[in-house]
Amino acid sequence: MTARKPQTWLDRGALGEFIRWSAPAHLMRANQTMGAPSRWGRAPVVSGDLVDCRSRDFRPSAKGDHVTHMQGDDARRHWLLLIYRVPQEPPGRRTYVWRQLKQLGAVYLQQAAAVLPERPEVREPLEALAARIREFEGEVSLLETTSPSPEWELALVGRFNEARDAEYREVVENVERFEDEIRRESRKGKFTFAELEDIEADWEKLQRWYERVRARDFFGAPGGAAAAEALERGRVALETFTAQVYAHEGVQLEDGRGKAQE
Repeated sequence: MTARKPQTWLDRGALGEFIRWSAPAHLMRANQTMGAPSRWGRAPVVSGDLVDCRSRDFRPSAKGDHVTHMQGDDARRHWLLLIYRVPQEPPGRRTYVWRQLKQLGAVYLQQAAAVLPERPEVREPLEALAARIREFEGEVSLLETTSPSPEWELALVGRFNEARDAEYREVVENVERFEDEIRRESRKGKFTFAELEDIEADWEKLQRWYERVRARDFFGAPGGAAAAEALERGRVALETFTAQVYAHEGVQLEDGRGKAQE
């Protein structure tokens, strides 16, 4: 009778297919048989290791993420894959991990398995998050691998772009609300420094939000152009309102930038 191959934690479902097709020879350390029982069932033997799946010919692409250059024109991106388990108690820890990954711009392949492009600015916070998960008495593996196929890679990049486009649309909507607020206060004639200070604070929040989205826009999502155009309109509206406030308060602007002449 042929002995049955023991199932491994990373062999299940689509995630297992991704890892097996990516670089199976380089993932042997993470693809181990199940270990001792834990509060979630049986735990993987390897927990918290970074597995290097890079080929010999490995260099950054123009976008900053890493691409494996193979024979012919076949070039596959490198990815960082975080697989984790966090205890249900105390509450809030799972939400914390989810929020950290969302802030980094991660896409979930399945529950508790998030992927990001392999880049230095991504690796460091992921390693820090993995350490935090272990502090939570959780289990975590941080793996590096390549796209299993061009079609899979194209679909994944599309998911990243869809997520960023949704965020860019929110930026545009908030800029439109910002413009509406300026028009409303202008109609009321509220050209005061107090009102200008409030509007400038809102503008700074918008700019910070846009920069956060752009920082995790790894593949140049199409919605970025509309968001940039909206920010430019908002900037012009703010400058116009600023000039009106200074004129109303009897202060002459030096160059339209909100600086008074001495």
